[in-house]
Amino acid sequence: MFWTRRCPVERKQAVARTVANSIAAVWKVKQSSASTTTSAIGGAAVLTSPKPSVIKEIMDSIQELRDALELRIPHRRITNMRKILPKIGQTVITTCSRHNLYYSRPGDLPARKVIAPLYIDAAAPGKQYVVLDTTVGDIGFAHYSAVRINIAAVEDKPVYAWLNMKVRYFEWDLKGRRNWTSGYMQNWWCKTCVDETYFSAFGEAAKRLKWENDRSYDRSVDDVTFKPLGWNPSAKSADKFFSKTAATRLRHGNPGHFINGVAMDISTFVDMMIRECKWNPHRSNWDNWHRYKLHEYGYTWDVDGVCAMLAHCSDYPRFALMTVRHKTTHRKEGASGSDEPAEEHHYIDIVIGSFAIQGHSTIKAHPHMFGWTRLHWQE
Repeated sequence: MFWTRRCPVERKQAVARTVANSIAAVWKVKQSSASTTTSAIGGAAVLTSPKPSVIKEIMDSIQELRDALELRIPHRRITNMRKILPKIGQTVITTCSRHNLYYSRPGDLPARKVIAPLYIDAAAPGKQYVVLDTTVGDIGFAHYSAVRINIAAVEDKPVYAWLNMKVRYFEWDLKGRRNWTSGYMQNWWCKTCVDETYFSAFGEAAKRLKWENDRSYDRSVDDVTFKPLGWNPSAKSADKFFSKTAATRLRHGNPGHFINGVAMDISTFVDMMIRECKWNPHRSNWDNWHRYKLHEYGYTWDVDGVCAMLAHCSDYPRFALMTVRHKTTHRKEGASGSDEPAEEHHYIDIVIGSFAIQGHSTIKAHPHMFGWTRLHWQE
């Protein structure tokens, strides 16, 4: 393959298609549209769309969740991430890539590190795990706190490993006493998801800092999925300001106000894009040089329109969406002459946040959030 000045656009499109075909072989991304599956007993059941009442109930709950994320008010599905040691049953979220997974406890010899390619990204930032056990151990002059988790996929057999939560360094004095050389709040690699009991603890809340009792900082939503947004290899350079504005706002923000530390809630993001990029008829063309009329592209100024416009003006995979999946189940009469009831499961993925691939910023989005998966060497 060579590059010529006479056909740079065609060559760029050819390279982009080649890269896209390679990426498609690696990506394993679920469909973001609503899906329906049916399991019947004694006969096949007829697939039907979800009932309007069910759809309305789901959309109302999602709108309530979006409002809570935008206005930073308490919600039953929203927890907060704090630097505290978890208890068994709580959820931890990895927030730093400088920690490792081990099959052995901290301090046990020989140390068996998780190096299998299939699980090498199990400790990537943004991963969530339920704590099965806790332990502490010393390795040299480092005191580690670790939790036991299951790093296998849902459909695979359990694979247990120890995830390092934090480390604190020390030294021994002449009398054999341990003297700490690092602070307690330093060197945290994971955070614990806390609920309302953390903020309502009697006597403990008064001892914390003001931001630690603020529910608008370090918010977290469990059971989220990350779906890469589309891109256009033939994007025009005149449309780059729309994508650049979104990436700048998503990269350079306050991480404490982001969902799971990486994503801006979708309502705030859309309002920001309307404020920064929507064409203002009351201003001059000089003031509107970086603003757009989405109706000329066939889009509208809402969640779907803004996401579609981002995919239209991005010439490489640049953005991703954070979604939550709602499952609805209702029973119906089976078909094919069977009177046995059947269950219909409807899955609806709703967008609650948006984030950009990491750049020179404090918002760190790991590649696995954009659909990248590490393959085993035999694959």
